[in-house]
This record gives sequence, C-alpha cells and structure tokens, in this order.
Amino acid sequence: MNSYGDVHRRFLQSFVYYPAQTEKEAFGVYRHACLEQGQQLGCLNTLIEEINRVITRFTTLEIKTGLCELTSKKYYVATNTTECTWMKSTSIYSKKEQYIFKRIVNELIRSAKGYVSSIAFLNLPVKGSITKSERVEILSKFVRDKWLSVKEGNYYMGVRGVLELEPYILQHYRDMLSFCPLCNKLIFWVSFSIDDTRFEQF
Repeated sequence: MNSYGDVHRRFLQSFVYYPAQTEKEAFGVYRHACLEQGQQLGCLNTLIEEINRVITRFTTLEIKTGLCELTSKKYYVATNTTECTWMKSTSIYSKKEQYIFKRIVNELIRSAKGYVSSIAFLNLPVKGSITKSERVEILSKFVRDKWLSVKEGNYYMGVRGVLELEPYILQHYRDMLSFCPLCNKLIFWVSFSIDDTRFEQF
C-alpha cells in the first residue's frame, strides 16, 4: 500500500472499540477494510507500520505488538505513549474503578509469583465501601478490556496492561524486574517486591 488512505483509517478506527486485538481479529478487520475499499490485501505489519508513522507525528498513540503471557497469542494494542495517561479517561472508567485497578496492579507487581488469586483480590483492603459483587464486576471489566488476564482463579497482568504500563514500570522499578534472555522483553512472572510508598506515584 503506497499511501495512507481509507483502509488505514478504517483499521485504526476499529481500535476505538477494540483497543486490544488478537492477530486473527486484526487481520479480519484489515481484510474487511480492503474488501470495502476494493484494495488488494497486503502485509498486516506493513499496514501498522504505515499507520504508526502517521499517528505518532500528531498524537501520543501507537499500535504496539505483544504476546499474552497466558496464551502466547499475538496481540495488537493501541497504546498511549505518554507516561501515566493510561487511565485518564473517566468517561470509560470511574474513579472507583481506577482506584481498584491501581491496587490490583500494586498487588501484582508485589506478588512473588506474578499473579494474585481471586480470593486475595476480593479481600484486598481498600478505601471506602466497595462490595465484593462490585469487585467481581470491576475485575471482569478489566479482564474484558485486556488490562488483566485470568486463569484457574488467578489474575495476571493482561497484554494491554503490559504494553501500557511497561514504560512507567521500567522507569521506576527497572532494578527489580526480570527480562527474557532471548527477546529482552519484560517478564512479569518473577519474584520481587517493591516499597508501597514508591508505588504511590503510580
């Protein structure tokens, strides 16, 4: 594809509704956009590179690629490259939901196993009155939006959470983290702890 056009715009628009897409889902959107515009299907990665070259000049958005640590599926995620803007949109998440998510991430990073059980989350001390049913609903929302992943009753950092929060975590906790020796990517399933007072910056 030689120039930025309707296929690029149609593909990018899909991330407004689905910020984290599997490779199969993203390719399906791309194929449908090409059919709509009567254009030949090309390489998905090339399309994303072309989109990123344009949008990074005018916005803080970028489509990044990552693997889900639970399923090893490849994802494309629309991320904000500006530090700590990941939860600014109060139109999407309430202050209560943002607060709960911060507490969840705090527990995940402090966890020696890289995950926390659903029971631990439901009993997590929080400010104010938040019922267990509200917590279940909030957890489900963050799993649905790919901020978190869940398996066998345990919650992990989701692929969207990994890509959105990685710059901040690398900046403030690099000495406490582990990296894959092959690809040098940040690994969350490691044993380390952090000072709660430092995490209050989050």
